[in-house]
Amino acid sequence: KFYAEFTFDADAPSYPLVTVEARSDSFNANYKWTFDFKEATTNKTFKVDLAKLSDELTSELVNNCKWAFTCSDSITDESYVTIKNFKIVDNVNKVTYTADDIDEVTLDGNTKKLTMNTLNKSNYTLKDSTVIYYKGFENPNIHYKVGNGDWTSAPGIEMTATNEKEGYTHKAYINLNGSDSVTACFNDGNGNWDSNFEKNYTFGAGTYTYDAYGNINKIEDAKFAANLYADEVSPISLDKKVTLKTDVIGAKGNCTYKFGYVTDDEEFVLRDYNSDSTFTYDKFVNGSYTFFVDVKDSNGDVVRAKLYDFQSRKVEGSMFDMNTRNCLIGEKVTGKATFDFEVKNGKDNEYVYTATRSQDKTSIHLPVNENGEFEFVPETWGEYEINCTVTDAAGNTASISGYVTVNDEEDSLKIFSYYSFGKDNKGVVIKNQMYTLNLNIRGGQEPYTYSYEYENVDTGSKGVLESYAEYYESAHFYPTELGKYKVTATVTDAAGATVTTTDEFVCETVMITSVEFNPEEGHVGDAIEMTTNTVNEMYYRFANSRTYTITHRESGETEEVYDNVLMHGRTAIWTPKKAGIYDIKVTVNSYGAGPAYYDTTYTVLPSGNETVIYYKGFENPNVHYCVDGGNWTNVPGYPMEATTEKEGYNYKAVINLGDANGVTVCFNDGKGNWDSANGRNYRFETGVYTYENGKLNKIK
Repeated sequence: KFYAEFTFDADAPSYPLVTVEARSDSFNANYKWTFDFKEATTNKTFKVDLAKLSDELTSELVNNCKWAFTCSDSITDESYVTIKNFKIVDNVNKVTYTADDIDEVTLDGNTKKLTMNTLNKSNYTLKDSTVIYYKGFENPNIHYKVGNGDWTSAPGIEMTATNEKEGYTHKAYINLNGSDSVTACFNDGNGNWDSNFEKNYTFGAGTYTYDAYGNINKIEDAKFAANLYADEVSPISLDKKVTLKTDVIGAKGNCTYKFGYVTDDEEFVLRDYNSDSTFTYDKFVNGSYTFFVDVKDSNGDVVRAKLYDFQSRKVEGSMFDMNTRNCLIGEKVTGKATFDFEVKNGKDNEYVYTATRSQDKTSIHLPVNENGEFEFVPETWGEYEINCTVTDAAGNTASISGYVTVNDEEDSLKIFSYYSFGKDNKGVVIKNQMYTLNLNIRGGQEPYTYSYEYENVDTGSKGVLESYAEYYESAHFYPTELGKYKVTATVTDAAGATVTTTDEFVCETVMITSVEFNPEEGHVGDAIEMTTNTVNEMYYRFANSRTYTITHRESGETEEVYDNVLMHGRTAIWTPKKAGIYDIKVTVNSYGAGPAYYDTTYTVLPSGNETVIYYKGFENPNVHYCVDGGNWTNVPGYPMEATTEKEGYNYKAVINLGDANGVTVCFNDGKGNWDSANGRNYRFETGVYTYENGKLNKIK
């Protein structure tokens, strides 16, 4: 179906190698195969089956690849080898691709490489094929038969995920093999089928879109075709310059080119239309780019070609080599860290090596030679982390580490390392949860005996950790008091030598950090979501229960609401039946470490379009008002209701706005004394307000 072809012309029998490579960024494909032609003679043409590269090749993939031929002659003997007439042949569609520039190389103990960009015809229909862009099932299969042939085995072939066609998630490429059409249906692999009520769907040669509603649309072939490729291979470091190049076939007259890229779903134009078919870009940041070129011919027809997922990266560690991972005190340790994607810009990047002893966390800087290699001569036994941090010319930093274990010749008794469990990375152990100390003992004379003690530094209380046996190197206990703890482990060997080590932690309990309400302002009858956030919360099998004790401040009515512990939720739903201010006490019963409490308030608005005013001023006030578009109330208005709902405010008014947006208000004491902002009055909109001495404040 697909083969590579080239011709040898040699002065004498020779042993050249030809490596054929194919790469496609849009298909995430990368193939390579080397052909060794023993004793090739003059003027011999070779055809090599490209199935040797991959049995996955299709016309579309061959068409989307950038091909390269690397030709090598290993012996310099003044016997020249010429290789020429390079071709990639698609026998399915009867398409032949040739080299970009040179089509002949001459070798004598050297290597030469030539490239071939097959033209990307993703919007240019290959004859004898069907392309379907699909949206519907999340992970679709296509089950089909070509012409009168056999159906694929159910559930069919997995469709390829793609972002080539906006709005469509998957793609299928089907070779018609001389037939006029393909019959197809779709499924999700879980028994759910889209088969047009068992009548199936028919597609001819060409490119189609299909959606889950059975809509089939044939895409008209583009007037011409374009291919976009880069002179660098992705990924690249941030300092690289990349030149984008365009190939065009079938366009009318002279073309102009507009370049840009898409990242994070936002499109940026790099250069508007002009006659240059290339563009060099050097403003990379860490991330992935989809470059595009819009090609316009003299008829005004425009075709877009894309280069998908071109990545630029910050420096990152790749390898840490050392001459040894175990040594004695005084022995030399050497090595080197290597990094990918460093930005150089003609400058020397800065490499800093440190060696940190795990037993006491002491660190030293290590010398580095001109080759970037470190040297470390340990003076103390222990386990060391050797870290290299690089800062490149753009200011990007990265680190990578290697580890070495250092022993002493005397093999004296030592606590080589210890590990504590139950303590988080902030040094916190939760109340009533198990803390465990494990020791790693080396040297001395066995058997060892162990003792473990703890002290609460804040309270002065002391105790011992439980161990399974006298000769066991692990012990544990359950801290029941809050505060800072110091744990001391002592090890004695058979000769009486003794070593100790200490560990510290802080014992804390569950705490509620906040309670969130959604919405922030609720109305009577709304479903209010209440979410409680905590730290130091412990779980056992199910989430801990949260209880919300909710009291209506004015009436004193109380109810309790719970979250759904089986769903591991932190959220409860409450539907208030009265307007007003509610006092809410939240209780979290954390497994072994609770309970924790939190007090908060929530204001519920009336269910209608109303204005609520909490008032402080006259002793027995009236409210005189005019709803937008209506008439003023009769003087002196309506008496305000005495209330204790809102701390610091003695009276309350609820005004129904109907369909209006607001109300104009003034106040009086019924004795001829008025508060009307000197005749300007006060303006309120829907919601809850406080009022005092001419100041309005809308309550969130």
